[in-house]
Amino acid sequence: MLCLRFCIFTTVTDTRRVGTNAPTLHADTVNRFEWTSKAADGTPAGSFTDTTQASTTWTAPQTPGTYTLTCKVDDAPDTIPEAERAGSTRDDPAIEVSVTVHVVEVQFREDTNQKYGFDASYPAVPWKSIEVGQTDTAIADINPVAAAPGVHFMSPYWSSMLVSPWRAAGSPQTVSVTGPLTAGDTDYVEANGGQLGNPTLATMLVAVYAKRALRVNVVLVNEDSDTINGEDVDKAAIETYLKKAFGQAVCEWTRIDKEATPLRVNFDRNPEDGKFDATTTLGLNDEKLAVIRAYHELNRPFYDKIVFLMAKPNYVNLGGVADMGREYAFIFADNIKPSGIDPAQAVAHEIGHCLGLEHTGGGVNAYGANNGAPVDEDNLMHPTVGNERWRLRKNQWDKLHPTTPTP
Repeated sequence: MLCLRFCIFTTVTDTRRVGTNAPTLHADTVNRFEWTSKAADGTPAGSFTDTTQASTTWTAPQTPGTYTLTCKVDDAPDTIPEAERAGSTRDDPAIEVSVTVHVVEVQFREDTNQKYGFDASYPAVPWKSIEVGQTDTAIADINPVAAAPGVHFMSPYWSSMLVSPWRAAGSPQTVSVTGPLTAGDTDYVEANGGQLGNPTLATMLVAVYAKRALRVNVVLVNEDSDTINGEDVDKAAIETYLKKAFGQAVCEWTRIDKEATPLRVNFDRNPEDGKFDATTTLGLNDEKLAVIRAYHELNRPFYDKIVFLMAKPNYVNLGGVADMGREYAFIFADNIKPSGIDPAQAVAHEIGHCLGLEHTGGGVNAYGANNGAPVDEDNLMHPTVGNERWRLRKNQWDKLHPTTPTP
C-alpha cells in the first residue's frame, strides 16, 4: 500500500511535501523510488527536490491546471548481497501510484449586478464596499474549472459577516457577502482549499460603511433651455449618473431635484463683459456670490449640494468648477456643448469636488492629486472629464465617509 501526502489544492507559487510510507514489497529487498510529474498534455511540470526518495517536495508550476504526480516504487534485489537473499524466490513487481493535483488560481472581480462598489486597482488584493448589515455580490473566477468544487469561501469574521456559498459549484461563481453591523470595519473573504489559510487561493477585502444620505438641487441660471449637445440635462439622466457613481461608496441620493423655472440674476460685476467670471476657479468671487444670494432669496428647502447650469463663462476651456468640500458647483453649458461630454457626468464630477474628492493624477491642475488613487481613464474624478468615467476607488470611498476610520 502506497500512501501519498499531498494537498490537492495549492496556489500557483506553492510548494508541497509529498511522500510514501516506505512500503516493504518483500522482506529481503530495498525499495527504490522514482517521482515524476506531468501536465495534462503529458509534458513534465513542476520540480522535485529529490526524485529518488520516499519523501520529497514538489514545487508547482506557475500555470494553473491539472497535473499528475506519480511515484513508482520498485525493489532492487541486485543491491542486496546474495547471502541476504537466500530465502528469496522471486522479485516483487513495481508499484505505481498517482495522484491528481489541481494547481488553482482564483480571482475576485466585480459583479455587473452589484449594488455597491468593487475596486480592482490595488495590487494583488481587490476591495469590495458594502453597507452595514446589507448584502452584495462579487464574482470568483476559478482556474481550472474542474477544481471549483474544492474551492471554499470563508471569512474569519464569521460571527459578524456572512459569506455564501461555502463551497463553489462551478466557475464563474457568484459570492454573496452580508456586511457586519459596525461601520468602519475592514473584513475579508478568503477563497481556500477548505480551511482558512490552507492554502489561501485569493483574498477580497471588504470595507463596511454606514449609508450616507445626500440631496441635490440643479438650477438653470438665465437660460430658457438646458439643452446641451442636443440633449436635455434632465432629472432622470442626472439621477442615473449620481446613483451609479456614488452608490459605489454607499452614498444614496435621497432627493434629486431640478428647478422648473430658471433663476434670473444679473451676476455681471467685475469686469462687466456679459460673461460669468470663472477666472478665479477656486474660492468665491463677486459673480459667484451674486448667483448664490439670488438662489437663497428663493427660500428653497435644504440641499446638501446646489448645481448651477450656466452659459457664457469667461474661461473657454472650463466645463465646470466647484470649491472643495463646499455646497455649490457651476456647470458651463457653452463649454460642454462642443466637447461631446455627457452633461450628467459633468454634474457628477463637480459634485464630487463639493464632497471633497480631488482630481486623480497629481500635478495636473489646481485641485491636486487624490493621493493613492490610480490615474485611470474610468475614474469620475479624472481631470479631463470624458464619457463613461464613473468609477470611484477605495480611498475615494473613505473620503466620502470622513468619520469612517481608514485601515
